[in-house]
This record gives sequence, structure tokens and C-alpha cells, in this order.
Amino acid sequence: SLVLDGMYMAMMVDQNRPAMQRLTFSINISADQYLRYYSGGVNRVIVTSDDGRRVQLPANTFRTFVTQNGISGRFELTLDQSNKLIELRKL
Repeated sequence: SLVLDGMYMAMMVDQNRPAMQRLTFSINISADQYLRYYSGGVNRVIVTSDDGRRVQLPANTFRTFVTQNGISGRFELTLDQSNKLIELRKL
């Protein structure tokens, strides 16, 4: 499992370091389920990437993607060489 504790982090590109990783996954969380995150009942979302890796993300990472129906869709997660979160974007 990859555990990501940081929010978005800036990274300087260094040609001597390994390339960033990109993971894709689907998620479907109802508005009621996500409300538990806001109330503090749950602070992490665990997803399984398309290549089978389990990834834990801070629940607030998804805040900008919440609609009145919750969170649904395909996402791409970009990690640096230390598995720190660089970006989460909806595909």
C-alpha cells in the first residue's frame, strides 16, 4: 500500500531521479458517505488503482470533486519518486 500524507506538493524535476508515477482509478462515493468525511468520522479514502495497488489518500483531497451526488468517475493520481502526492485530477 502507498500511504500519502501530504496534500499537493511542488517538485523540482531532476533528470537524475526516477520519473513520477501516474496511477488511474475509478471511485463512486455517495454524498451521504462523503458527509462522514466532513464530520470527522473518516479521514482517509482507500482506492485500488487499475494496476492493483491500494492507495490511501486524505479524504479532503477529493473536496473539489464533490457534487450533490457525491464523488464519481475516473481519476489520475500523480506521485513523486517518494510516493508523495503531486496532483489528483478527474479524467
